[in-house]
This record gives sequence, C-alpha cells and structure tokens, in this order.
Amino acid sequence: MEDLLIFLIIVTPFLGVLCICGFVADYILPHIKPLERWLETLPQWEEDE
Repeated sequence: MEDLLIFLIIVTPFLGVLCICGFVADYILPHIKPLERWLETLPQWEEDE
C-alpha cells in the first residue's frame, strides 16, 4: 500500500501537467494567428492502413 501511495504522489503532478498542456494545445494555441497560419501550411497526415 505504501508503494501505491508513493506511485500516486509521483504520477499525479505528471498527469496534471499533461492535462494542462493538452488544454493549451487544443484551445489556446489555435487562436494565435501566426501559429494558425503555420499549422495550415503543413501537409495533412495520412495514416497507412
């Protein structure tokens, strides 16, 4: 049980940072006009099936 608690103490801030960065990447960065124009110039990603 102690090992699980230590694991949760270590992993919780990491997951919090990932959550905040995902929010920034999805909702804040697309509203920056120069960045949006640069993203539009990139080729579309095609997945191989």
